[in-house]
Amino acid sequence: MKGTNQESISSRAHAFAFAPLLVVLLLCEFATTARGDALAKPTNPIAYEYLTAGNRLYRLREFEKAIEEYKAGAVREDAPVFYYNLGQCYRQLGRYDDAIWHYQRFLDRGRPTGEVEAAVKSFISQMRGELEKKAMKQPPVEPAPSSTAGSPSPGPAAPAAPPAEERHGMPSRRKLALAIGAAGGAVVVLGGGLGLRAQSFKDDAAEICPMASCARADEANELLDRGKTNARYANVAFGVGGVAILGAAVLWITGSPAERKNAAIVPQVSRTFAGVAASMRF
Repeated sequence: MKGTNQESISSRAHAFAFAPLLVVLLLCEFATTARGDALAKPTNPIAYEYLTAGNRLYRLREFEKAIEEYKAGAVREDAPVFYYNLGQCYRQLGRYDDAIWHYQRFLDRGRPTGEVEAAVKSFISQMRGELEKKAMKQPPVEPAPSSTAGSPSPGPAAPAAPPAEERHGMPSRRKLALAIGAAGGAVVVLGGGLGLRAQSFKDDAAEICPMASCARADEANELLDRGKTNARYANVAFGVGGVAILGAAVLWITGSPAERKNAAIVPQVSRTFAGVAASMRF
């Protein structure tokens, strides 16, 4: 019995002696497992929901929207997986500076190993190479001109280029003015012809029936009526042609930028006149 008790006590002593070593081994194993799982999902339920939503948007190639979800999840729980996913999104968008920053933060916080570490470092290397190529394609910056006392003074300023309409010939408004003026002139000529015809009818009527009453009074009255009609048409033609010519003059004056500065068009209304008056300062 005495020997048995001694053996039992010895076994317990050995067990207590190995207990601290066992705890250390378990802690090391746990730390290794946690450190190796750099892409572990967050434990916070809300952060986990943001991660799920971001992954869904990433698969749909909605990278901008996925970035917002990942950022919101990282605010809830600072899990390394969010930095890795943000790096992926920025890399897909071609925003290499942002992608490198998030990949580097993932490496520092998650401490991945194996294929994940190699892939992330490869991404960073490729993007840095692309940024260097882009920088090499940028043109050199020209130095600002120095204003020292010994430098020659600049020459006179080049004259301003004329307006586009003057470089390419007559302005369209002046072309329209010529067309309207020509039409107005034609109408005035037509009115003149109608006036001459009206006078001719009056002369014929006076020749047929010089007195107040005669045998051919009916024929003379018909000629007078035709003369009045032609006279009325002549007055209308004069009025329309005159307005057209006046409008053409206004368009011509306002069609030249150089002359438009010195032109004045003023409406005038009186008992005997209603229209516009145009004036030029030379």
